[in-house]
Amino acid sequence: MKIGFLGGTFNPIHNGHIAMAQKARKHFGLDKVFFLPTGDSYMKQNVTGKELRLKMVCAAIEEIDEFSVCKLEINTAGPSYTSDTLDKLHYLYPEDEIYFIMGEDSLLSIHLWKNFEKIFKLAKLIVACREDGVNSVSEESKGLMAVISEYEKLYNAVIFVMDFSCKISSSLLREKVFRGESVRDEVSPKVEKIIQEFQLYQSHDE
Repeated sequence: MKIGFLGGTFNPIHNGHIAMAQKARKHFGLDKVFFLPTGDSYMKQNVTGKELRLKMVCAAIEEIDEFSVCKLEINTAGPSYTSDTLDKLHYLYPEDEIYFIMGEDSLLSIHLWKNFEKIFKLAKLIVACREDGVNSVSEESKGLMAVISEYEKLYNAVIFVMDFSCKISSSLLREKVFRGESVRDEVSPKVEKIIQEFQLYQSHDE
């Protein structure tokens, strides 16, 4: 089987995450996509507790048959690293083809991740690029394609680019909630209910 994993803090999970996973699944013929919430993030500060973030992810995808939640990083004590997680996934799914889904910003900063070189050996990457970014002549696009080319050459990385535009971001949603604005158009009703019930994002410390 071809299995995709979409990692992230999901703070909160929003409709853009869902749309990205759906497009990756259809475009690359993935049999299943697992959402992989970060446990204790070592790269971001003041992140909402992992149990609440997990609760939101479960609520957002519970009615989509092709989606599931992977709790590996949630259940890991201390910081979790993608390279270690992929090692465990290979043990759990030895016969399956593993794809790791990420945004282009993540690929551009992947050199900051622990043992990032191992990631290219353990998974094929699907990178969600801004629409028309692949064929764009902008300096930003050229930079992205240069990075991909370098990783393919140095580490035999297999990197697929998927055109995907999304104007939603978790940071903007947290700011909207902090200002008392509605996010019902950007998150599922169940996620919105959890945000309200637990009074999330009422301060800038989340």
